[in-house]
Amino acid sequence: MTADSLATYLRLSFLLWKRHQLPDRDRMLLLSSVGGCLMGLHRIAGYCRWLILKNNTGHMIGNWETVHLGLHNEELHALLKQVQRRFSLERIESELSELGFIDSRERDTYFSNEEYMASILGVGQKWLRANFDEEGRYVGID
Repeated sequence: MTADSLATYLRLSFLLWKRHQLPDRDRMLLLSSVGGCLMGLHRIAGYCRWLILKNNTGHMIGNWETVHLGLHNEELHALLKQVQRRFSLERIESELSELGFIDSRERDTYFSNEEYMASILGVGQKWLRANFDEEGRYVGID
């Protein structure tokens, strides 16, 4: 997954949250968490996982301590395939384009992909690093 693809998923998850469409937001966050994990952005993956579980404590992603550990399970892969079929990247990009979201090389204004993704999620990188370890485990206080 590329930084642009992950940013697309995160932007749509934010939009769905604003529209109070939490089940679909959680699906976008699931795709984002896996994308973050595959890119080595484990804190981003952990934060996405944490947001899903805040909304739905029984979500399958809660079966594993980190997204990375879940990626070794066939059940999670089956769920991911289902979500990816429903929300193709092309469809999401088209929807965001219709809503006026334009890729304006925004990524270039950030020092790292982690900082960029954290800004899309509306959190600071400092907070993210204080609350999630390098493997994406939540270490903050509820």
